[in-house]
Amino acid sequence: MIESFITYLEREKRYSKYTCTSYSIDLQQFESYCQLQYGHSDIDTVSSDVIRSYVVWLIEKDYSHRSIHRKIISLRQYYRYLIRLGYIHANPARDVPVPKIPERIPMFVSEENMKNVGNVASKRKNDYETIRDKLIIEMLYATGMRVSELIHLRICDINLEGMNIKVMGKRSKERLIPIGEKLADHLRQYLEVLRRFGFVASPESWLFSTRKGQKIYPLLVYRVVNEFLSKVTTLEKRSPHILRHSFATQLLNAGADLNAIKELLGHSSLASTQIYTHSDFETLKKIYQQSHPKA
Repeated sequence: MIESFITYLEREKRYSKYTCTSYSIDLQQFESYCQLQYGHSDIDTVSSDVIRSYVVWLIEKDYSHRSIHRKIISLRQYYRYLIRLGYIHANPARDVPVPKIPERIPMFVSEENMKNVGNVASKRKNDYETIRDKLIIEMLYATGMRVSELIHLRICDINLEGMNIKVMGKRSKERLIPIGEKLADHLRQYLEVLRRFGFVASPESWLFSTRKGQKIYPLLVYRVVNEFLSKVTTLEKRSPHILRHSFATQLLNAGADLNAIKELLGHSSLASTQIYTHSDFETLKKIYQQSHPKA
């Protein structure tokens, strides 16, 4: 039944491959727990008491509150699916309490440090991969798009006349992201580089590809971003998502409307975007503490 549920998430709910993989791992882990503790792996007919004991077991195994929360949400979604199919009549995970997730303020790179990224990049070799990697950094920072959106970009998604980029977001939701003249110029130069290296076979060709002409992958993007940011920031976390946080935070600091930022990021709910207001408040608080005579 788990396979059927994952197929449902992929085809009907249009969840990303990574989200579906997380759900599958969570459910399989609960199966293993039931086998270990109760001698069977049938999770379709368990009681809420079994799920409560699972939460206790996860806590004892030092899982983070965030991980436990996600695992129980996975179970709730799974049992909703079984109710929908008529296999069960009540959701055993619905009223199971989960640990509260501590509020996490997003980290971001300052605008000044992001200027240094270009300086670092200009000192490297002038080959295809170096030029590609520099544009990957610029694209993530200037558009706020997700890594999954970046790696699936095709040449035809770039509209230099209309000054926008078409991306396919979560659950196959399409949106247009406007771009500035600077990024547009860099894209024009990059497209010339692609032609020079023979990577443009058609408008459907991948915008970013490996040296062998294949689509890039998430780990490659992570390595590129980590290498650049390690030279310009002291942040411990240097993942591509930091650039997305930086994009949103700096728009907010410049006075952009929260709803506009929500649309640019492709968030389905304004609540997801509001985390950046906390980040902005932390910046204001720091300035106050450093500058105000009564602080």
